[in-house]
Formats: sequence, C-alpha cells, structure tokens
Amino acid sequence: MSTRNSRMIDMSDEAARAFRHACELEGMSQKELASRMFEWLARLDRESRQVVLGTIPLKYAPDAAQSLAEQCVKLVKEREENGTLEQATPEGEKKRVTKRKKSRGRGG
Repeated sequence: MSTRNSRMIDMSDEAARAFRHACELEGMSQKELASRMFEWLARLDRESRQVVLGTIPLKYAPDAAQSLAEQCVKLVKEREENGTLEQATPEGEKKRVTKRKKSRGRGG
C-alpha cells in the first residue's frame, strides 16, 4: 500500500471551477485527478513542464511543445503495454478500465 500525502492548495475561484468541472467530466475524485496531474507533471522534462506551466521563453516554445507531444505519445504507449490505459467513451458515459475505491473525505 502506498503512503498518501495531503496538501492544501489555494487557487482562484476560476481555477477551482475548472478543476471541479474536469473532475466531473472524467468521473474522478479531486484526489485522483490531482494525483494523476502531479505525477504526470513531475515526469515531464523541464522544457515540457515549462510549456504546461506557461513559463518557457517564446523562442523555445515550438520545439518544447513538440517534445511534450512526443512524451504524451510515449506515456500512452507505456499505459497500453502495462494495461493501465483507460478506454475513451462517448461524452457523458463513465467507463473505467480499473475500478478504484471511492474516497470519503473532503475534496474527493
């Protein structure tokens, strides 16, 4: 069993609404979506992370965006190979490849 860490994150009202909306669209708890986002962000190389965060100098953005796209393709292939890729479904359907236990805490 992996250990869990709790963190309080302050965000704007707009960011909080967008985050809740993303959770609803994906059928994920806030904990699950946040964990996946942070794990993914941490795995990116520096330039790709800067593209996502909007902190890269404009002259490097096209090359870094290409690198980010390549890393996303690599991640999908890895998940296909190890069986953890979730199946895409038409909008509105909630279909998961692996079932996860629902959390009963705040923010989940």
